[in-house]
Amino acid sequence: MDFSKSFSFIFKDSSWKSKIFIGGLWNIATLFLIGHPFVLGYFFTVLQNSMKDEEPILPDWSNLTDKFQKGFMLLIIYFSYALPVIIISVFLDSTIGDTDALTLVLILLLIFWLPMVTINFARTGDFMAAYRVNEMINTIMDNTGIYIPMVLLSLAIISFSFFFGSLLLGIGIPFFTFWGFTVSAHLFGQFGKHLSGSDQKSEKVNV
Repeated sequence: MDFSKSFSFIFKDSSWKSKIFIGGLWNIATLFLIGHPFVLGYFFTVLQNSMKDEEPILPDWSNLTDKFQKGFMLLIIYFSYALPVIIISVFLDSTIGDTDALTLVLILLLIFWLPMVTINFARTGDFMAAYRVNEMINTIMDNTGIYIPMVLLSLAIISFSFFFGSLLLGIGIPFFTFWGFTVSAHLFGQFGKHLSGSDQKSEKVNV
């Protein structure tokens, strides 16, 4: 994987400023519970384009229906994984008291798990691929040296983009964080491409 490529690919697109600006506006719309599917759908499209080497990797904002559908499916998947964490945290808090540490651990596990879920869904286009737990655990275990740095770098990118956005009196946060989302999406796409290459090598060996 070429991590540096995930930072540079955006600037090779002559329309990157307008695409990021519009994405930032949709990011603002998430405050009103409107923009989530569109932001996630765009993120998912960048991931797939990166994984398949489709140009332009940074898509335009046409075909909003497609972006909404992809984003809405991701919302359902993310919510289905987040709900058990919420239920467990509330239940334990009401029965044994302060469980902040345990809740934090569960949230961190979820944060490290969801990228693999997203990538597995993107690779196959099969909604149920997001729930093939054993398959995804094995994939992570076989690629720990790549997966963990990728997730940590993604978290760092989002954190720094939020920080730099906040320096502009908070006005830049939705635009900088949207840029961070696209970088993370490209990283995930590279990992998906790496997995596809590994699968092809395995098939050749088996043949």
